[in-house]
Amino acid sequence: MRKALIVLLLLVPALCPGCQCLNYWLFVFAPAAPPKAVDAEYDGLQDSTVAVVIYADERVLYEYPMVRLDLGMMVGGYLQQNVKKCTVVDPQRVASYQQRNIYWDREGRTELGKKLGADYVLFISLIEYTTHVKGSLNLYRGELIADVALHKVDLPERGSRVWGPDRFHVSFPENAPGGRPAEDDRLVAVETRRRFADRLTKKFYDHKVQPAEDGEEEEQ
Repeated sequence: MRKALIVLLLLVPALCPGCQCLNYWLFVFAPAAPPKAVDAEYDGLQDSTVAVVIYADERVLYEYPMVRLDLGMMVGGYLQQNVKKCTVVDPQRVASYQQRNIYWDREGRTELGKKLGADYVLFISLIEYTTHVKGSLNLYRGELIADVALHKVDLPERGSRVWGPDRFHVSFPENAPGGRPAEDDRLVAVETRRRFADRLTKKFYDHKVQPAEDGEEEEQ
C-alpha cells in the first residue's frame, strides 16, 4: 500500500500538471496532524468527593425549574467518567438541600461543602440559560453562560478557591444564530448541557485535542 501511494504521488505531476492540482492531491494524502496533549488545569480531584452546586436566579428557575438537577447530573457524570476515583455527591441530594434552605446561597462554600460531605465544591453560577430564541415560540437554540469556581472544603473560606473563576459560553446549534425550527426543545437542552459539562470537566483531567484546519483546536 505504501509503495502504491508513493508511485501515485510521483505520477500526479504528469497526469495532472499545474500547481493547484498538485497541492490538492498533496492535501488529500497528507497525514493527519497528531493530537496535542493538554494537561489538567487542576488535577486534585482524584480520590476526592465533589459537590456540584448550581446557582440560578428566579427568572431562570421559573422557566427551567429542573435546570439545577439536570445540569448537576450532567457535570457530575462527566467528572466520574473521566477523573479517576472521583466521587460526586448525589445531585438529587444537592438539589433537595437547596429547596429546603432558601438562603443556602448565603452560606460559605466551605460550610456548604461540609454539610454535603464533600472535599470540594464546584460552584456554577448560571448567568444565562435558555433553549429557545428570545421572542420566538418555535425556534430552538441553546445558550448557556456561567461562571465557575472550585473550592477546597478543608481550607479557610477566604482562601478556599483553588481554581477559577472561569467563564464558559456554550451554544447549540453553533452555526444557527437564528435557531432551528426542526429541533426539539429537549434535544437542544440536553446537547447544550452536555457541551458545557464536557468543556468544563476537561479542566480537571489530562486530555488531547486535535488541531483543526482553521488553527483552532478540536477537543477529543
